Amino acid sequence: MPGGLWPKIGSDAQVTTAVRGAAVVLGAYFIGFLIFAILAQRGLVGDGAGYFLRLLVRRTVVSPEVSRWAANLLTEWPVLLALSAGITDTTTLSRLYSLSLFYPSAATLAISWLLLAPGHKWLFALPLLSLVFGWMGSSYGAISQGQFAALWFWPTAFALAFVRLETGRGATLILLLALPTILMHEAQCLYGPILAALAWRRAHAERRPGIRWLWVLVALWLIAGAALALYFTLVPLNPGDRAGFITGVTRLHFIYQPPGSWNPPVVVALVSAVLMAWCCRAEGLARRFQMLWLP
Repeated sequence: MPGGLWPKIGSDAQVTTAVRGAAVVLGAYFIGFLIFAILAQRGLVGDGAGYFLRLLVRRTVVSPEVSRWAANLLTEWPVLLALSAGITDTTTLSRLYSLSLFYPSAATLAISWLLLAPGHKWLFALPLLSLVFGWMGSSYGAISQGQFAALWFWPTAFALAFVRLETGRGATLILLLALPTILMHEAQCLYGPILAALAWRRAHAERRPGIRWLWVLVALWLIAGAALALYFTLVPLNPGDRAGFITGVTRLHFIYQPPGSWNPPVVVALVSAVLMAWCCRAEGLARRFQMLWLP
């Protein structure tokens, strides 16, 4: 570290120990939060109760919006599996449903870490920041398929960037991560082009024609998912939603809608983004007082 930066707050070893300790405490807190949310059946908040009741009656994937079918499948399969096994206790099933809505937050973090190549582990900060400043601010209503799409983005991006498609294990992994993006959520019209660019980059760098064409097919699949997401955004099932969407974007209703209706998760995320940008801009000052704000 530059001279004079740490003399008042301890050695590098002490700072590293403090950072690791804080990470352990926060990790334990996060796991505790997930366990509490599952046991408290928090998946039933808002529209979650309606989805759960339909699952009990239909015993098949419940997806009122076709554009979100894959996200619903990936969050409803535990309940469907339990129903097929003959489990009928509603408390058990509702906790399984809450598990299905909250498990992606931890699962996608773990997968993201495992997919990062040596020397690139620092990129883990990206899904971690998305979780802390995005998902956690809106996770009370975990039924939102948009949250799932945002969590799914990072392991998919890391797989496209670092996994070898020519191996059976790598091809299977990329297939499992890329396949659901075709009907994940309307947000794929933003995520899809980024993922497709990663696949296209791998295709461009690949010298073997067969593997190159496989990467091209992956990129085309991701582009198709983005195109479908854009279509469902512009041509929703409820025609009135399109005008509401355009008005909401142009008038920033996703932040504030009069009279007095704020969106707290978005406000928290925007303030956090400004603070993170400031920390990058004034890194020395942020590090100087790290031992004050880290705990």
